[in-house]
Amino acid sequence: MGKISAAELITAYKPCSDIAIGIDPDLVASGVAIVANGSLMHLRNEPINDLVEFIHSAVVACSIAGNAVAVLMEDPEVNKPVFYHGTNNRRKRERIAQNVGNVKAAARLIAELLNAKGIEVIKVAPLKGPVKQQAKKNGAYFNKLTGWVGKSNQDTRDAALIALYGRRSQ
Repeated sequence: MGKISAAELITAYKPCSDIAIGIDPDLVASGVAIVANGSLMHLRNEPINDLVEFIHSAVVACSIAGNAVAVLMEDPEVNKPVFYHGTNNRRKRERIAQNVGNVKAAARLIAELLNAKGIEVIKVAPLKGPVKQQAKKNGAYFNKLTGWVGKSNQDTRDAALIALYGRRSQ
């Protein structure tokens, strides 16, 4: 069985009036989550091109169904530069800096591609705190917190937390 399309997903939840799409940007595969009326509906990872098409399709389906939709993306630009990061290992610091640079580039590209399709992206500061950290790293805790029963990984859990709680952090 293939992946469910965004249009099929949104149509299945037609009575929803408030839909949030959360994105945890990454250069290889970004986490994406769909929340309807405060309930987590869907998680997946997508490469940038597929992510943009999935979100565009979801926004169009929401518009047709008369649903309000907000697209929220974690904004890595908020993070401070990586100078020390708790290690004296130069190679490790350089690798961390490269990874952060890749995520920043991915976020800029995703926002630009979605904006080109007429989709506003609300940039959200990365969520912080012990609950967020535990939910990101511990799938069982995430499931208990959100009611999710399917598979997830750190990227999809981060996207879900952005969709669920990102608007509150602004």
